[in-house]
Amino acid sequence: RASRCRVRLRCNRRHGVLWLFLDVQDDGIGLTGGLRSGNGLRSMRDRITALDGRLHFGGPPGMRVHALVRQG
Repeated sequence: RASRCRVRLRCNRRHGVLWLFLDVQDDGIGLTGGLRSGNGLRSMRDRITALDGRLHFGGPPGMRVHALVRQG
């Protein structure tokens, strides 16, 4: 039910390490049912965790997902 969505992708090098930051935010109704088994958000969390990264969900208002992944 979102009418707007903002996506930001940033790459930063700190202390010789490349970090990727992804932030997605919309103005919809947010997470109404939580993270259930089979949910695409749970799969995203599993993939980011496998890369030794972090994934966070936020809201309301709307929904916000941001991920931080270390490369190399």
